[in-house]
Amino acid sequence: YHGNLSANGSGGNIELVANNFFFNDESSVYSESGSIRLISKAAEWFHVNQALVNPLTASTLIFESHNDLKLYGVETGNTNLSFIADKIEVESNNVVSSQAGNISLLGNSEGVLLREGSQLKTASGNIRLDGHSQNTESGVTLLSGARLLTTASGDIDVIGSSQDYGIRTYGAIINTGGGNIDVFGKTLSTNASQYAGVFGHANDTIRATGSGAINVTGEHVSGGVALYNIGGQFSTEQGAIRLAN
Repeated sequence: YHGNLSANGSGGNIELVANNFFFNDESSVYSESGSIRLISKAAEWFHVNQALVNPLTASTLIFESHNDLKLYGVETGNTNLSFIADKIEVESNNVVSSQAGNISLLGNSEGVLLREGSQLKTASGNIRLDGHSQNTESGVTLLSGARLLTTASGDIDVIGSSQDYGIRTYGAIINTGGGNIDVFGKTLSTNASQYAGVFGHANDTIRATGSGAINVTGEHVSGGVALYNIGGQFSTEQGAIRLAN
């Protein structure tokens, strides 16, 4: 895209649809009080990085793929960031952050995956992962060193469902600076000897500071929450900790 595109006044939403997006250095897309939505129709991955975000100015940025979406380093000010696709991956050691905006990821049919060392980070905004898998992959997977962080009052919600584990973690870190942490996983498998709604491996750290509480709920025919948290911790300062099947 070459040139400038703007929508002024209340409800000034902008929607762009293409296979791929490219903005030159002089391009800008601006919404005074609405949202900007980029919808990729590409047959493969839709890559979202800082270069794609820089020309966009709006209170909410929405990136949507008809297939899969990969996230690299993205940093904004008070902008809300929303990502929607069949499958969403945050690549290793990349950070997606907003100083005060909300960050949400929705993986509709193949879930959400945060690779090793990746981070989602905001201050007073909220973080929400919503992953649903129709195959044998977990709904939400957090690999070693993956972090979900709110440094002020923001809440963190992690929701996952799958024929496999609803949510599966491998040494992940989930931390709020005062908000609540709510984790809900559901396995759709009817195999009583396998899987769990929430499956936590060693060294997971879930901490809510201030008045924040922790709620972890899993649904399965035989046991909803399975924690192998050797070396990890669940902790709060003032809030409650609740584990439920």
